[in-house]
Amino acid sequence: MKTLFLHTRFFIKECKYFIAILFTICLSYITQAQFLSAPLTYQSSGGSEITIKHRPDIADSAYQVFIRNTAACIHCNGPALNGWWYLQQAGAFSTTDTLSYKYSPAHSKILLSGSFVNNNNSTKTPYNPFTGQLAGQKVFKHCAPDFNADALPYGVFPPNANAGFNNSVSFYDTFEHKRDIWFDTIIYLPEKCGLWQLKQSNQNPNNNTVCPFPRGGIAGVKQNTNLDSVNKYWGSTIYPYNTNYISGGIAQINTLVPNSNPYFLSYPTGVFYKNTPSVYKQLAVDPDGDSLVFSSIHMVFPDTFSQGSAIYNNQKDFIPFHICYNQLPPWDTNYTGYVPSPYECIPGTGNLPSCIKYDPVHNPFDTDSTFWVDPHNGDVHFTAKSAFQAAALLLRCDEYRQGVWMGSVNRWVDLLIFDSTYSSSPSFYIDSNSLVNCIKDSDYAFTACAGSSISIPFVALGAEPGLSHLAAKDNHSVSIPASNVSYMGIGTDSVHGVLNWAIPANATGEHILFITLNDSICSKTPYLFDHNYLLRIHITHGINTGSDTSICQGQSLTLMPKDIGNNTTVNWTVLTGSANSLSCTSCINPIATPSQTTTYIAHIPVSASSSCKTADTITVYVIPDFSIQATDTTICKAEIQIPLQVQSSINSAGLSYQWTPNTGVVGSTQSSTLIINPATTQYIVTVSDTSGCFTHTDTATVVYDNGFTANISVSPQDICTGDTVAITVAGTGISTVAWSPDYHISSLSGNSVFAWPDTNHVYQALIQSQNSSCKLYLDQAVYVTALRADAGPDRSIFDGESLILGGADMLCGEGCTVQWYPDKYLVHYLLLNPKATPPEDMTYWVKLSSAQGGCEDRDTMQIHVKCTDIYLPNAFNPRSDVDNNRFGPRNISIELKYFRIFNRWGEMVFSTNDVSQRWDGTYQGKAQPMDTYIWTIEGKCPNGEFIQKKGNVTLVR
Repeated sequence: MKTLFLHTRFFIKECKYFIAILFTICLSYITQAQFLSAPLTYQSSGGSEITIKHRPDIADSAYQVFIRNTAACIHCNGPALNGWWYLQQAGAFSTTDTLSYKYSPAHSKILLSGSFVNNNNSTKTPYNPFTGQLAGQKVFKHCAPDFNADALPYGVFPPNANAGFNNSVSFYDTFEHKRDIWFDTIIYLPEKCGLWQLKQSNQNPNNNTVCPFPRGGIAGVKQNTNLDSVNKYWGSTIYPYNTNYISGGIAQINTLVPNSNPYFLSYPTGVFYKNTPSVYKQLAVDPDGDSLVFSSIHMVFPDTFSQGSAIYNNQKDFIPFHICYNQLPPWDTNYTGYVPSPYECIPGTGNLPSCIKYDPVHNPFDTDSTFWVDPHNGDVHFTAKSAFQAAALLLRCDEYRQGVWMGSVNRWVDLLIFDSTYSSSPSFYIDSNSLVNCIKDSDYAFTACAGSSISIPFVALGAEPGLSHLAAKDNHSVSIPASNVSYMGIGTDSVHGVLNWAIPANATGEHILFITLNDSICSKTPYLFDHNYLLRIHITHGINTGSDTSICQGQSLTLMPKDIGNNTTVNWTVLTGSANSLSCTSCINPIATPSQTTTYIAHIPVSASSSCKTADTITVYVIPDFSIQATDTTICKAEIQIPLQVQSSINSAGLSYQWTPNTGVVGSTQSSTLIINPATTQYIVTVSDTSGCFTHTDTATVVYDNGFTANISVSPQDICTGDTVAITVAGTGISTVAWSPDYHISSLSGNSVFAWPDTNHVYQALIQSQNSSCKLYLDQAVYVTALRADAGPDRSIFDGESLILGGADMLCGEGCTVQWYPDKYLVHYLLLNPKATPPEDMTYWVKLSSAQGGCEDRDTMQIHVKCTDIYLPNAFNPRSDVDNNRFGPRNISIELKYFRIFNRWGEMVFSTNDVSQRWDGTYQGKAQPMDTYIWTIEGKCPNGEFIQKKGNVTLVR
């Protein structure tokens, strides 16, 4: 009974989700107490994945299904692999979209179900189908000198592990038995569909019982579950080691086009160390060269579940897997960390303040939210913050082809975190300087030309110089059979390798070289680890952008170069034409939207020594849109023949024309110019470009009005300023008359108007026909002798001031003469605007006369002279040549009693009683210095008013 329990226990724990054989039988022999007392069986856990490969060599409907499991699967080499597996078609019953790319549980059906058994052509394969390496080999090798598990047959536990069940031996280990197990079978799909989906379960999906630990990989789901988004369930009762689980590892594929799932060259398990920045590389390869997008996806939990005696309600938080007991790893005597027990609190419930909040995107295990998945290559980055941890991750890889979803794989990955700071990781790099006939696109990606011979050298260095013993192997015999890989220094701390390949002419596409290094130096954990490196080599004939083509203006064109792979870098440049007209310049298929004819050139980076075509051009001719205008025509007088024309915005040589109807047409109706006999008619012209991109129409309306006449006259023709003339329009078929400008005219409408311009002026009449839109513009000139007297407004000035006579309306044209009366106190009385300086009140009048004497005009103005003050400046310059070179009162009518000037010492330097006398800045014949002088004055105005003032003046030179 003990032996049966042992085998059953390890079968359930290690074979897990892939192999459901005898599941319900095995479960009946296991008790909760036995699970709780289990030793370090977490070391036996591992990851899993499923891959669907199209096999058109068998049949177009044939697909090969590969199932992978990395666990210590002791009984997986038995005679059969049983278990339920289900093939579903999404959208099978949909009435709106039978090729839906999104899974809808209401529209799904189980098309196939059964067991993976030998008579169903399902076998445990002896080789990794993608690397050619032996399957069933250990993922991690034990290097402890006293542990010779390698001598044991596969599927048999070491004796010390067997003894562990009665606790009589202190050291036993199952981690070293983790192996890479593969199964495969051929299935035939009954029809093509936008989404086929394969899942496997250890129980019938119609059984609604779902149980706790999300440890499975490729397994079924609860009935009516949306498999495209829901991936995990926790059950209603949690037992620490109850493996009756259902998990959501799924392979989905679009079979509407030839397609296979991506596959992975890394183990779905790995060992890492706390407080060390770590990267788990998935090393994904898509056999069709599709684009891959990676993510970490959610687990989903029921509303209520129990743990021990506690019941938790409304819990939908993400909870990662941890081992369920406290125990130090016996192989690490220095380990001081805490081995987590079953969750002491449910994250988010607040049971314990220190409870870690987990989520699958940023913190799926204890990483302090350093966890992230690179969406481009699937690398998982994190820094584990505690040990020991057993992190169960569900990683998703979606594939797209030119933006269309092609399928996905949910990959179950187990990461084990140890309390160690050391591991023997060799370094690996490419000898870039020694590459032959190929170029390195990135660290491990290359491009070369078909038909050339390439050489890619690489170097691996052990982590411990002088101590490391490196071993190397690769899969070139499977992935690149015609190539050769040679190594030097195997067993030393420095291994040099080189890939040599004479590339056949038909070897275009991507080729993979998978290199595995192993260092015999043991790390702090007693295991040896494989270190994997993936070299991607893209083979191309060169680039062919295709033939030149044409598009209509406003359209777009996807540029699709030939003879390149999906992973080839293509750099596009605009040679001539529309700059910035590409959606991207470093992608394979940019969208071109040129506004004019444009030539593009595409470059691919290949070796200069190869014969590969590295650049090609394509010209996209843009057929421009255009506009047309056929102008309506009104014929306002009798004609024999007239042309109708349509104008286009582009060269008319590339356009075709068609006029309708042909009534009254003289000559062709398929020309840009239509000759017609005049008549009231409407014509339609249709214009198209010769490429058939654009067609436009317009209408030309012809109105023939030959009964519309008009003339204009004026009386009298010559007038003086201020006189009035009559201007008249007469004729036939007149509707309205509009006049312009609005200048000295009696009205702006009517057949007859009056005008009184000041000078010669032209008036225009706009005459409208009463029968059509015909218009006539007639001009009439009016000749005026320009003469108008304006003496200006009456003015008041102070005694001694001057002013200019004449107002703003003064008008005196050619031949006009002027005379002012009286001529007293005027500078010149025959000037149009003379200067006057009257000492007393004066009345002036002006007379204007024409040369012939037929026109004359007069006007008057009055000047009032005020004497209320005596006006003196505050500074003067005797050397100035203007009016202020003498100093004295400006008044001319005042009776001066005295005017005296004193210097700063009180000495009088000037004195007079003559109002016309001024000081010249001298005293006793000598020029006085620049200074301020005091003056005093007294005088009497003509009205008898006395004025007495004093002040100062500044003498400047």
